[in-house]
Amino acid sequence: MKYLTLIPFLIATSATSETEMSIDEFERHATGRTFDFYSPQGLVGTERYLPDRQVEWAFDGQKCVFGEYFEWNGLVCFSYSYYGEVDNKPQCWRMVRTTDGVVAQFYGDQGFDGSVQYMRPTTREMTCTGPEVGV
Repeated sequence: MKYLTLIPFLIATSATSETEMSIDEFERHATGRTFDFYSPQGLVGTERYLPDRQVEWAFDGQKCVFGEYFEWNGLVCFSYSYYGEVDNKPQCWRMVRTTDGVVAQFYGDQGFDGSVQYMRPTTREMTCTGPEVGV
């Protein structure tokens, strides 16, 4: 009888299973792939994950920027170079694997602010060129 009382708990736990990803797990998941990022309002942008934790990012309909990601306090942080200028304020996220895919939870100056983006694999090609091409 006591096992029957555990069944609802086990069902609820498995239905909402979330696992925070380490930087190494995230790297294995993302490298060599391209993802669209969606907020609850719609498509935010697309990011291609290259070897050595390098990335190419483009907000929806905008030019690509190049960057890298690294671990800080268990978070995955991104630093980008905007047309030759390095952004000195990395953007950090907690990457959480869910039954529906990976959810990125933003960590700002005040901690986690509730902002989330959903990573979805895409086959769309990004048309990024190298930095300062033709200069």
